[in-house]
Amino acid sequence: MFDKVLLVNVVYFFDSDGRDMSEVYRVLRSGGRSVIYVTSRETMAKWPFAGPETHKLYDRNELLDLLVALDFSHRT
Repeated sequence: MFDKVLLVNVVYFFDSDGRDMSEVYRVLRSGGRSVIYVTSRETMAKWPFAGPETHKLYDRNELLDLLVALDFSHRT
C-alpha cells in the first residue's frame, strides 16, 4: 500500500478500460493522495509522435470522468 502516488505523463499509455488506473486506486491507502499530470489533448494533438495508435489523449473533463468512474473522489 502507498500513501502517495505520482503519475506524470504516463496515463496516456494506460489501457482504455480503466484496469491500470484501478490498480493505482487499489494500492493507494485509504486517505492517500494521488497526483496526476497529463498534457492537454489540445497541446498533444499538435505533436506528431502522439497519435491515437500510441497515446490516449485527455482533456480535463475526460480525466476527471475516469477518476470519478473509478471512485477516486470518494477515497477516504
